[in-house]
Amino acid sequence: LAERMRLDAELRASEARWRSIVGSAVDGIVVIDAHGRIESFNPAAERLFAYEEREVVGRNVNVLMPSPYHEEHDMYLARYLATGIQKIIGTGREVTGRRKDGSTFPVHLSVGKLMVDGAPKFTGILHDLSARVQIEAQLREQAALARIGEMAAVIAHEVKNPLAGVRGAIDDCARWTAPSPQP
Repeated sequence: LAERMRLDAELRASEARWRSIVGSAVDGIVVIDAHGRIESFNPAAERLFAYEEREVVGRNVNVLMPSPYHEEHDMYLARYLATGIQKIIGTGREVTGRRKDGSTFPVHLSVGKLMVDGAPKFTGILHDLSARVQIEAQLREQAALARIGEMAAVIAHEVKNPLAGVRGAIDDCARWTAPSPQP
C-alpha cells in the first residue's frame, strides 16, 4: 500500500511537471489523436487561435486550418497511418493557421508522433510568424523603393547630360545672335 501511494504521488508530480511545462510554453502546443481530434490545447495555442481549450478539445484539428488544408487534413492523416510515409512528421514547415474569427496568419508548424498505450498521438508545435512576415514585407518594400530611387538617379543623370548640351548650344546661339555693343 505504501509503495502504491508513493507511485501515485510520483505520477501526480510527473503529471504536474508536464502540465506546467506545456502550460508555460511560449509556442502553441496541440495534441491530436489518430482521428485528428484535439486532445490538448495549451494557453499559447489559445492565444494564437483565439479559442479556449474547452471549445476545441474533441473537435477535429482542421478547425484551425483554412481551405484547402481544412478539407484535406483527414486524408493526409489517414494516408500516413496506412502507409507510414511521413510528409511533415519529424520536420517543420510554414503553414497558414485559422483563428476562431476566420482570419488567417502564417505559422511555423513542427509535428512529432508519440505512442500512448499503443495508440498514435501527434503533437503540433506552432510558432506565430506574423511579425517576421510583416518585417520581410517591409524590407521588400524598402528594397523596391531603393531600386526606384537608384533608377530615378540614373534617369536624371541621363537626361541631365543632353540638356546641358542643349543649354550650351542655346547660350552659344544667344551670343551669336546678340547685337554687338555700340562703341
